[in-house]
Amino acid sequence: MRICVLGNSHVASLKLGLEKLPSARQQFTMEFFASRAGALEGLRLENKRLVPSNENLAVAITHTSGGKGEVVVDDYDAFLVYGLGFRLPVVDTHLSAAVRRQACRDTATKSLNFHMCSLLRQATKKPVYVGHDPQEAPGRKSPEVGRSLAYDAVYDLTRSELLREDLRLVQQPRRTFADVWFTRPEYSAGSTRLDIGDAKSNELHKEVDNKHMNGDFGRIWLEESFFPAVGVKTGA
Repeated sequence: MRICVLGNSHVASLKLGLEKLPSARQQFTMEFFASRAGALEGLRLENKRLVPSNENLAVAITHTSGGKGEVVVDDYDAFLVYGLGFRLPVVDTHLSAAVRRQACRDTATKSLNFHMCSLLRQATKKPVYVGHDPQEAPGRKSPEVGRSLAYDAVYDLTRSELLREDLRLVQQPRRTFADVWFTRPEYSAGSTRLDIGDAKSNELHKEVDNKHMNGDFGRIWLEESFFPAVGVKTGA
């Protein structure tokens, strides 16, 4: 199986996590096409290829992919679009069922993540998996969630909306959570910048950064959520 991963800085945790799973890597190839923030907005669909429209993006995806300057869609069996501004919404429990569902749909479809998925859907009917931004770890500026739906409820609503678009949302593993919404702080500690070949690559994020995750989180996310979804077995 050949898997193509499209994403932003959150992909760093997955790349580091994959290095911790040598047995799984024998069953497939996983190639990453990533850059920081919203840079992937510069990808254009041309004849079933995702082609960078500027030099900085070309350099970044060539570095993260190990030498490929564009995504040839037909070369892959499945796709994972990860991060890219897709954060699950905080949904008040007092909202009606219809409003809750619409809030989840709007958050998903207005993200760069969904835009990338839409480009893929124009080019292929192969499976497209979606990974939302990791749930942030608790922090001083974290949202108030005491009167909001728990993660599982928001995930279920969002998953059903994305299924209508033939997209498969991947659930964040239960054991990475500190409670019903936030990620455990140890999975945010020591997170590093995405390596795109520049001077800032692999630098530690600031201690106050509670949104990016480390390689341990990436390993668990791959092993316990993504690989089972695509049928990859990591056990003996």
